[in-house]
Amino acid sequence: MVGPTHSSSKSPTVKSKVDTFSSLALKYQFVFGLSEQSRILLLGPYYQAISQDLSQQFAGVQSAVSPAEVSRLTSDNSYDLVCLDVHSNWTDSRVDELITLARSYLAKNGTLVLAATNRWSIGRFLAYLRRRFVSLMQGLTPGGYRRALASAGFSRVREFMVFPSLSTAGELITTAHGDIELPAYVSFLHKVFHWLGLFRYVHADFLYIATVESNSGLDAFIEHVDGQIAASEHAQEPLQLERFDMRDRGALMFMLSDSVKNRRYVVRVAVTDVVNLVIARNASFTDRIHSLTRLDASTMGLVPKTITTFEYRDCFVYVENRMRGVLVWKVSGNKRIEKRAYTESFDFINAFNTA
Repeated sequence: MVGPTHSSSKSPTVKSKVDTFSSLALKYQFVFGLSEQSRILLLGPYYQAISQDLSQQFAGVQSAVSPAEVSRLTSDNSYDLVCLDVHSNWTDSRVDELITLARSYLAKNGTLVLAATNRWSIGRFLAYLRRRFVSLMQGLTPGGYRRALASAGFSRVREFMVFPSLSTAGELITTAHGDIELPAYVSFLHKVFHWLGLFRYVHADFLYIATVESNSGLDAFIEHVDGQIAASEHAQEPLQLERFDMRDRGALMFMLSDSVKNRRYVVRVAVTDVVNLVIARNASFTDRIHSLTRLDASTMGLVPKTITTFEYRDCFVYVENRMRGVLVWKVSGNKRIEKRAYTESFDFINAFNTA
């Protein structure tokens, strides 16, 4: 695996498996602190789309997509990761019963991932008004899911809003600390609830990461990142996870900040050699830009700066300061903001040409 070009003197070991198409299984391995020998249980039809991908990476992956298949499982507390689907209407069991059942399959230090739909989402309510045979009693509210997880014995629960939806999951934004950046195409009603600060109560799809022990693989990674940054900068308080992206391709990306958003970072994890080559090249480009003395401070301030790079769980991690603003694609369709984005982009490029 090709390492960072600017701060690592260690000779990295080349991985035998390089997945250039879909690296989702490797991202699961990193986020949940798994190994290739880990056992994974997938409960419900939602997770069957990734079953084959996971089976290629992990030795023990088992699926159950019907109540009959679930009844044949043995509760032996041996699974390192249990992924439970209460998003799809595939069983008559209550949500709390399913969560308790999933808990019985988990190993002591295992992790439960829960894919869930909000009972009071705007989409579900509108579908109900249009008589599309949608029950407002299906599933729970976000608070109901948190209470059910706590009752089942999970002491550490992370709650994420999934954008745009569970069927096309891209961003996972924590309800505790994450800033919601709605794309321009969402409905007027969604924008009203966002303006009122109530959007997380009416968003449709949620994902929960729950552990019985307080320190999960994700918690350990964030603490390690914070320690690496503290070695380079003076830190006042610990970093918190705002959001992370776990798409099929590209880097595994985390956005971290302190509670008042003074310290803001983007953390990219290269889970394959191919992805690492791209990230390392981009990091070297931005480092070269910051070494140019002829650029003025205002232009330099628009270029991310690498804070540190390091190796963690056989992957290279790149940390850079996070620029303030919104991704352009999220405002596509807003003519006023599009015009400003094009103008500022041209001015940015022109500053390099004239420097």
